[in-house]
Amino acid sequence: MIITFSIRKNNCPSFSIAQKNEEELMNDIKTYFNIQTKICNSRGNRWLVERYKKSTLLNIINHCNEFPLLGEKLLSFDRFKKNNLNLIT
Repeated sequence: MIITFSIRKNNCPSFSIAQKNEEELMNDIKTYFNIQTKICNSRGNRWLVERYKKSTLLNIINHCNEFPLLGEKLLSFDRFKKNNLNLIT
């Protein structure tokens, strides 16, 4: 699973999550976070959900604070929060 927290060229924070062969899981994540955009099949059978909406990003941040990520994903998330939380709140 690929999880990315980033700032786009237009200075908008974004969150994306992708998984190969897991369209159903991506739909479950989309439903859980009330994401309104469609999931897309980005390469072959890799399903992707990406979101920019501030309220959704705050829900994801709150979730990751309550249920911490592990390893490199946690480090990426912590850097994102430290450097960009002011753009979201």
